[in-house]
Amino acid sequence: MDQEPEELLYHDMTVLSEAAIGFVELDYKSDIYKYIGENLHKLLGDSIVIINEFIQSEQATITKHIFGVSETVDRVLFRTLIRPNPFKSSFPISVSAQRNLISKRLIKVQDGLFGIGQGRFPRVLTKVAELSASITGAYTLGFSWKGQLFGNAVVLLRHGNKLREKSIEAFLHQAAVALQRHRTELELRKAHAELEIKVEERTADLKEAMRDLEKFKLAVENASDLIVITDAGSNIIYANDATSTMTGYLNKEIIGKTPLFWGDKSDPEHGKIWDTVRRTRKYAIKEVRNIRKNSQGYIAETQVAPVLDAEMNIIFCVYIERDITKAKEIDQAKSEFVSLASHQLRAPLTSVNWYTEAILNGDTGKINDEQKKYISEISEANHRMIKLVSSLLNVSRIDMGTFMIEPEPCDLIEIVKSVVLELRPKITEKKLEVEENYIKINKVMIDPNLTRIIFQNLISNAVKYTQEGGKIYIAVEIKKDSQPRKSLLITVKDNGFGIPKNQQDKVFTKLFRADNIKEKVSEGTGLGLYIVKSILDHSGGEIKFYSKQHKGTAFFVTLPFSGMPKKSGSRELSATKL
Repeated sequence: MDQEPEELLYHDMTVLSEAAIGFVELDYKSDIYKYIGENLHKLLGDSIVIINEFIQSEQATITKHIFGVSETVDRVLFRTLIRPNPFKSSFPISVSAQRNLISKRLIKVQDGLFGIGQGRFPRVLTKVAELSASITGAYTLGFSWKGQLFGNAVVLLRHGNKLREKSIEAFLHQAAVALQRHRTELELRKAHAELEIKVEERTADLKEAMRDLEKFKLAVENASDLIVITDAGSNIIYANDATSTMTGYLNKEIIGKTPLFWGDKSDPEHGKIWDTVRRTRKYAIKEVRNIRKNSQGYIAETQVAPVLDAEMNIIFCVYIERDITKAKEIDQAKSEFVSLASHQLRAPLTSVNWYTEAILNGDTGKINDEQKKYISEISEANHRMIKLVSSLLNVSRIDMGTFMIEPEPCDLIEIVKSVVLELRPKITEKKLEVEENYIKINKVMIDPNLTRIIFQNLISNAVKYTQEGGKIYIAVEIKKDSQPRKSLLITVKDNGFGIPKNQQDKVFTKLFRADNIKEKVSEGTGLGLYIVKSILDHSGGEIKFYSKQHKGTAFFVTLPFSGMPKKSGSRELSATKL
């Protein structure tokens, strides 16, 4: 190229102007690196230009485009020199090289192609390539803006070509600005597209949530149960229509008040459910007596569910109340009927028991072995009936609240031992190993009859539901609480059939017998553990258990060390002979 300086200047200005216009009009989908390479090659004339894109995550470049390589030997040598596939593999950049590229300076690379390759290719091969392509100098320049590197160009000048640094620096500046704008636009387009998708998804979610909310609102408004929402201080902020129907108060009369507003203040359970929720921050349920606006009393099953924030503070509570007066009256009638029927059955069953014992003892004359066998079976069946009737009587007295607790100083260990002694024939028959571990304690204020019932049910169950040759462990010890407070801990453990996990929540309910037990042991009423739990609930005690099917069951009973509280009533619970 033998152009005059003025002609070169005109050429450079024309190329730069056209490139600037192209940068402005360039579509964001276009390959801007290709456009930079084309214009840089046009600016330099007879030269070789390699355009690389900077990959920040790998701190390397990848070759995007090569311009100015002929289709003859030059191209073959050059592509072989750079790499087998220059458009797929990345080329690491050192930290110092990155600093040089960000500096916006045209940098001459020492040793030409050998330096460009950072010594990765044989010097002889690079020299042959330079001679073949008539390369006289190698330069590198980076496209950067405000410290951000987008890529770089490698310029290989051919023989007779002159380097115009000012023109190249001007092009370098506008290419860097264009790349920054191009990348920003790409990110904005991508963010906009993602935002549109999110907005669409959020809109759909909100519509669905609104539909669900409307359904929830309709369900709450039309629910037959009283439903109110309170703030953290238990003040009512919302009440459904059933609230007015159940209490007789209009919503405007109760908003701002607490649900205790219509509670029966003489009920000892009055307000306890709210204390429990505030203390535990957990759902609670209780039966209470309430009074309507017209002074009519009713029994309600109340439930309170707290809604908590991230710091476990109560934001508001959902209070649900159900009128169970009718159900309680029906239960009362059933309990009274069971009590009456059971009481009436006891007399004839007792008579049968007396007469069979008299016959077996020979009081009525001598009987042969076959007769004795039949009478023994009648006696055994009658004994089971007496136990069932006694259990039904106990349940009815518990349900009606008529049973009494009469504590007196008792030797707890002696009661346990006497129950084990009663069961000794069955223990021997099944060849069970019984380990007993009792501490020495003074007499405790307990109801001996109720305590016997507790031990009878727990130990007889262990004997009944443990296979032949199994083991039973019985212990009484003192447990120290964190208060510090002492209590008595009673453990009855076996390695018997165990209780299926999916049925363990029913263990203390009436008439429950696990499915695996029904298959193995036909005898049983399903009332024993219900009675035990009811006794403990009324005497300040507690019962827990752990069970695993085919591995056994362990029951843990705690009683206050101070003893059972006295409870007045009209009937005693009865303990039967095992």
